[in-house]
Formats: sequence, C-alpha cells, structure tokens
Amino acid sequence: MLRDDDPACRDDDDHILVTRNKWLSHLKRYLEHPDEAGGIGSGDNYNEFQSMEGHLRQAEHHCWLYHDLYDHAGLQWEDLLRIGDIRVDLKVIYQHAYDVIGSSPGSGGS
Repeated sequence: MLRDDDPACRDDDDHILVTRNKWLSHLKRYLEHPDEAGGIGSGDNYNEFQSMEGHLRQAEHHCWLYHDLYDHAGLQWEDLLRIGDIRVDLKVIYQHAYDVIGSSPGSGGS
C-alpha cells in the first residue's frame, strides 16, 4: 500500500499499489523442515544480483517477498520506495486425505 505522504495517495482511494496471490502449498513441509532450501526461516537470499560483480545491490540480502515485488509483480524500484504498509490476508483451505484402500465401513473413506 502507498505511504500516506505519497503524492498519488487520495482519501477516496484504497492506496493499493499491487496485489499478489500466492499458494502456500508447501507450507507444512517448510514448517516441519525450516532449514531446507527455500523453507520459511531458511535464511535463503533471493537477491538476483548477488552474483553480479560490482552491482549496486550485490551485497543486499533479499527475502522472497522483496524479490517477488521487484522481479515478479512488475514494480519498479521507485515504486518500492512508495510502499508504506504491506498487508497479508491468509485464506485457509483445510484439506485432509483418507486412505480408501483397505478401509472398512465407518473408517472415514468414501
């Protein structure tokens, strides 16, 4: 969301700069094994410039969200400086699988 002091920020606007929709389908694996590559808490650096010798942003550590905003959401670097708040909505779909092979009546398989 835009900072309150952004010139484009108006009272009649929702101030949303970009919306991202992501599936966290691997979240359970990440929580069970937080140090795996790519896992939550792994400390992975998603800086695409880290191997570019002499690049201005080479030494920075980029979390996935930061990388996603500048590399996949279509935001320019100037846009990133306009961000005041980041809001995250989590929509949960709980799924459970039952093994129907060899299940007996009343065991939950149908």
